[in-house]
Amino acid sequence: MTQIIAIANQKGGVGKTTTAVNLATCLVASGYRVLLVDLDPQANATSSIGITGVTSTLYAILCGKECDVTPTQVVGLDLIPGSIESAALERELVGFENAETIVKSFLDPLIGRYDKIIFDTPPGLGFLTINALTTADTVIIPVQTEYLALEGLALMLDTISKINPAININVLLTMYDHRLKLAKAVEQEIRSKLGENIVVYKTVIHRNVKLAEAPSFGLPIILFDPSSPGATAYIELSREVITNESDTTRSRTRAGCDPAPRSDCASSDHASKDAIAV
Repeated sequence: MTQIIAIANQKGGVGKTTTAVNLATCLVASGYRVLLVDLDPQANATSSIGITGVTSTLYAILCGKECDVTPTQVVGLDLIPGSIESAALERELVGFENAETIVKSFLDPLIGRYDKIIFDTPPGLGFLTINALTTADTVIIPVQTEYLALEGLALMLDTISKINPAININVLLTMYDHRLKLAKAVEQEIRSKLGENIVVYKTVIHRNVKLAEAPSFGLPIILFDPSSPGATAYIELSREVITNESDTTRSRTRAGCDPAPRSDCASSDHASKDAIAV
């Protein structure tokens, strides 16, 4: 069963793209086949993974062209690239029937090919972010450990409850600076106040120079500097994502659902960490 994960927060600069790219790569290292979908017109996820000059972009696909995925230098990770043209979609699709599910419609034929599909979304709560939240079964909200982030998180949770009440909500603390009392206070507030149906990951993404440098080389952190704290953090996050998905599946099974079995990644050509290549 394919898990579809939206990395979303209406606030910019909180680590959405960093999380999307590095989580996707770490999941590949754990044996999963992953599709990364760059919904942000800035196309930062696309450049961060080293892809440039492609024509089969998200915009082209949504305008009716064939849905071709772009292989990346990471074996087992494919990409649907973003482009600046995507910024025009909201205007062009005004009045379009079922516009909020247009991303889901082009993804449907691809779902069986991947174990995980990850959306990198733009800041704000526009057309593309709503499409991601409508399509996904899981959302990860990166939250910077600053005071204003708490207000933004409250707004995001309220929006999600209106768009897709059934989605599994997860919160990831990012850009954490352990030297600051404010960061510790915000972390405590988030961990103590969120309801039991919202997961706050144990993994915390600290401020890390290597994480900031890696995109300029078109590499995920586990290829750019696998021994860095940033690489360790995203490996730990990927393990939490896998564990939480398994727990959710077991809970649904006990509740009387019979989820379709996920394909056996261990038998895939992309099944081992050794498969990651540049």
